[in-house]
Amino acid sequence: MEPDSRNVTVDAIDEAGGGFAIDVSSVPLASGTCYAAKVVVRQLPSQIEMFCDRAINGGQGWPTPQEALAVALARGRRYVRDQVCVAALPPAPATE
Repeated sequence: MEPDSRNVTVDAIDEAGGGFAIDVSSVPLASGTCYAAKVVVRQLPSQIEMFCDRAINGGQGWPTPQEALAVALARGRRYVRDQVCVAALPPAPATE
């Protein structure tokens, strides 16, 4: 029997006009009673992988695939938000 896997892609556009693709997936753990989550963030349009977390929550699972996907999506959005905020910071003052 092939494991049940759920995959979702969400495009998030930052305010500077660039973008990121957030790919999330959930797969059943070996116990079969809970689901693990994975997130990959790629920069658009280059498709370069910027971030990947395959062990969200330290490898512990969630009761449903929907919960695992929601956590993975939140993790990806947090990474994108952090990248956009860092890019928007003004340059540090020059030191003499």
